[in-house]
Amino acid sequence: MKIISRFAKTGEILFDANTDWLSEGGVEIIDHSVEGKFGSAKIKAFIQKDLILCYTYNRYVKDAEFTISLDPDLIVNTLIINSEGGVWKLDFEPYLLSPHDEITSQLFKKGEFPFRTPQNSELFRIFVTLDYYLSILKNYGDTFNDLIYKIENKAIGNIFPEMLCLSPRMKISVKEIINYNSTNEIIFRNFLRNKTLEMIHMQLEQVLAQKDIQSTSKLNLIDKEKIVEAQKILVANFQIPPTIKQLSLMLATNEFKLKSGFNRLYNISIHQYVINLRIEKAIELMYNGNVSLEQISDMVGYATLSSFTRAFKKVKGISPSAFRTSR
Repeated sequence: MKIISRFAKTGEILFDANTDWLSEGGVEIIDHSVEGKFGSAKIKAFIQKDLILCYTYNRYVKDAEFTISLDPDLIVNTLIINSEGGVWKLDFEPYLLSPHDEITSQLFKKGEFPFRTPQNSELFRIFVTLDYYLSILKNYGDTFNDLIYKIENKAIGNIFPEMLCLSPRMKISVKEIINYNSTNEIIFRNFLRNKTLEMIHMQLEQVLAQKDIQSTSKLNLIDKEKIVEAQKILVANFQIPPTIKQLSLMLATNEFKLKSGFNRLYNISIHQYVINLRIEKAIELMYNGNVSLEQISDMVGYATLSSFTRAFKKVKGISPSAFRTSR
């Protein structure tokens, strides 16, 4: 597998990965920054024979144009963690909506492609060979025969009928991947594979949930759009989220339809979704600074450290103090 990303105007290489020389169990790490008049970009990538995970944090003076070369045909999952694309408001202040937290899953044929990146963006890409991705889908029996057919026939473009949502659990997994450190190559390789499988399985759960929605008349397109808006409101206001009643008033829907529809669309309750958002932010704060657990607890919306600890342990299986010392 070969992937090269270049600035379109200057030809300067941003990212260059080649797995041809790697052994089946080998892992290579690329961790560098590129700076210039255009701004800066930080890249961290984990490279295996049929799998490349690439995190990019871009801060440019203006939208940047690139070309990306791929060989062979690949499935590219792009997790849009943060991307400037406008923030808009509902009439019901102070809750905001944002076009972030989405996933695109596409089949790219071997070749070179132009693309544009906003001034400020944070992305995580999963590049996998078609055979590797097909092996995952086939573990589900006949469930994803339609996707298998599209990939085997190399139908380029989006492999899923709709854009998927980037869940807090996925964002936590991204943070764990880019901050994981192990001197044992076998353990490290298995960790990366397991986390990749976890994120792909979470995407497939969403696909099945969307199929369920489409097969029933109880949740129409307007209802679905309102639930997506509710999700974005929660992302922007997880410290002090609106109540179910407030959300339903804001979106002109009833509470039952909002709760049941959210659960079906995102495969999680609104209450647990907010908890996951808070834990995701807490993990980010643990990695990015020397903030005390008491401060983190307050910053993510918990009144006491004990309530934060209970919620963290429920999501991650260990206490926040144990998690911090183990990273």
